[in-house]
Amino acid sequence: MAALLAVGGAYAIASFDWCGKWEAGPPLLVEGAWSKAPLNAGSAREEIGVPWPVTVAGYGPPRSTASRANHPVAAQALVLEAGGLTVALVGIDLLEVPAAMVEKIRAAAGLEHTLVFATHAHSSLGGFDERPLAELAGVGSYQPRDANAVIDAAARAVKKARGSMKPAQLSSASGTEDWCWARTGTDCDKRVDRLAVTALDGSTIGELWMMAGHPTLVPKRVETVDPDYPGIAALDRLDAGVTLVAQSLGGNAHVGTENATQFARKVEDVFARLPLSAPQTEVAIGLARVKVPLPHPDGSRLVPSISRAMATNFVCLSADREAEVWALAVGDRTLLSLPVEPSYPSGVQLEEAAHANRVLSLANGYLGYLETKEDAEAASGESKRQYYAPQMFEQLRLGAALAGTAVRAGHR
Repeated sequence: MAALLAVGGAYAIASFDWCGKWEAGPPLLVEGAWSKAPLNAGSAREEIGVPWPVTVAGYGPPRSTASRANHPVAAQALVLEAGGLTVALVGIDLLEVPAAMVEKIRAAAGLEHTLVFATHAHSSLGGFDERPLAELAGVGSYQPRDANAVIDAAARAVKKARGSMKPAQLSSASGTEDWCWARTGTDCDKRVDRLAVTALDGSTIGELWMMAGHPTLVPKRVETVDPDYPGIAALDRLDAGVTLVAQSLGGNAHVGTENATQFARKVEDVFARLPLSAPQTEVAIGLARVKVPLPHPDGSRLVPSISRAMATNFVCLSADREAEVWALAVGDRTLLSLPVEPSYPSGVQLEEAAHANRVLSLANGYLGYLETKEDAEAASGESKRQYYAPQMFEQLRLGAALAGTAVRAGHR
């Protein structure tokens, strides 16, 4: 009887709402900037000095331990400047980048206008995110040395890129490629977008490639770190500046039956064949940054009903209270950066709200998956992986609309 009472008491305590009240107020525009002038740009790639041995991230436990890399993992920076407004795009061969890490990278790099995103490689190093849910679900036990190695590489890449700035020109291209299938729902994001920054002599400084497709082509149980197809494609193109491969609406998108190297070569071929627009030397750069208060965490879709309250409490231990949303205009393209993995249905609506060309996901933090409010309420689509209440979609939609309006106002 005493044991039963103890178990019941522990269950009652764990089921109590430890989150408290969350105020999901209106989004707030914290910064807006715009400039149109001759473009300058620089780029750099810095390999992460992995402190072996490390946990291989990407999946739930048990996880492998790696003592070497199959391909090097790195941080890459593409820095753009026009009329005194400087913005860095930083892609890192990681599963995700927590907001706390983003702030440390900005401070170490000395550039507040630094947009940091993860390639979402499910076979890179872990140990860099100290939030309990991230430790359990994807990256393993937090190790400060692992986090510091990533921060150091990213900051060095930004500094080196800024030191290599030169007059530049911008081109772009868009298309579609039928290489993904929907893990849930009926549609996946088949669009491909290419931004190319070249020096005035035609040599490539760097490119941003945007697509959708989970980098899960490396086997789950490996004892080597690997950047999967985004990092392999970047390695193949080292003679052409940096190549940042970014995820867009990839929350429900799977790609490829090939191995990571084979699919990387396919990606390289597809983007190389996208015909670029005529280069522009005078380029508009605009930035609007919005803070979005988030609704209460919600573990109801993650676990069986008997343990939903406990799951919500556990999510609260890791849950950020706000999201950072950017609208970034570069030339004739507007990118909407979000710290989530949006499905195709949710992401398209956010793009429309911001009047953006593409979502750049897994950027400036990581808050899990995002489905529409209707899908989350119905526990359909990818919402079984969503950590927040269904109202999260509406909050991010309002934030996207505010950021998009602000960046368009600067353009006018």
